[in-house]
Amino acid sequence: MTNYQRWLFLKIIPYTVIAVISAIAYWVLEVSFLGDHATYPFTGNIYKPGNSLIAITTMSIIFGTGIGFIEETIFKKKFRSQSFLLIMVQKTMIYLSLLLTLLFFQSLVLTAINLGKPIFDERVIGGVFTFFSSPILLSTVVYIGLVIGAGLLFSEIIDYLGMDVVGSFITGKYNKSVNEERIFMFLDMKDSTTIAEKLGHKLHYKFINEYYGDMTNPIIETKGRIYQYVGDEIVLSWGLVEGLTKSNCLNCFFLIKEKIESKKEIYLKKYGFSPEFKAALHHGQVTRGRVGFIKKELLFTGDVLNTAARIQSMCKELDADLLISNELRDQLLDVDFDFLDRGVFSLRGRKREVKLVEVLAKK
Repeated sequence: MTNYQRWLFLKIIPYTVIAVISAIAYWVLEVSFLGDHATYPFTGNIYKPGNSLIAITTMSIIFGTGIGFIEETIFKKKFRSQSFLLIMVQKTMIYLSLLLTLLFFQSLVLTAINLGKPIFDERVIGGVFTFFSSPILLSTVVYIGLVIGAGLLFSEIIDYLGMDVVGSFITGKYNKSVNEERIFMFLDMKDSTTIAEKLGHKLHYKFINEYYGDMTNPIIETKGRIYQYVGDEIVLSWGLVEGLTKSNCLNCFFLIKEKIESKKEIYLKKYGFSPEFKAALHHGQVTRGRVGFIKKELLFTGDVLNTAARIQSMCKELDADLLISNELRDQLLDVDFDFLDRGVFSLRGRKREVKLVEVLAKK
């Protein structure tokens, strides 16, 4: 399983879990209302709690997993430019349509099993249509519609804050500050001011949005975490082990470069510009914790951030696309890249000089 597939799997799981929990809660309510009844009161269809639980759970797994897959692979990009309210309404209607289709087939199979008859028997089909014309259907659709809405809202919150941030808030991991060893990358677009002036703010926003979107898979594949967007600059981070493993922190830069270059003609056709960028990497101790009262946020503090930012500012002076500190290079093992020592420099705001190394390309 690739890092992207693992990431996608982890993103889909919450949809399935929410669907299953909601389905079981519905079944518990159903059992508590019907008790020892042998039939459903509004339809007269045979009621068997065990069969009902199996049917509801199976459908919820299919439905939740299906929604998760569609959300994360199709709809997140398709609806990205629309308002949140419009997105919620459209998605809920689409998923309710899918739900009714699944509900029809589930009712068909469950009724056939309860009656011990073939699926297309007259009594089976009659029982299904009785259910679809009863008040029970409306209450079921309303209940699941609310669950879908809540699930989509939670999904949007995760997308805005980040999965690791939401998970940290839920578990309380950073209620108290924590010291960590991390790698940071500051990646900045070249000639961004010129591009922004020529495109205008509306087209420039689309340009930046597409540019960041194209970074998604490379970041996921190299286990990176997006810490901040600062205009046309993005700050990425890795835990030390994650970043050093398979040189993920270096590979991320070159995978992003490869992706942007593969779309160069598309960018030129749409905007008249193709993004070029420079980046810097450094590692060190940081303190991470929750800050703020009106707006809470997980914040990193430490010299490593300032140093990485200063190294990135040297890229233009040294005409380099990717610079790293020699301290980071010494940590890398079995690296398939060429390095070029660029010398020792005094960086603004730092007393200690830093030896810089340019990363050229894979061997």
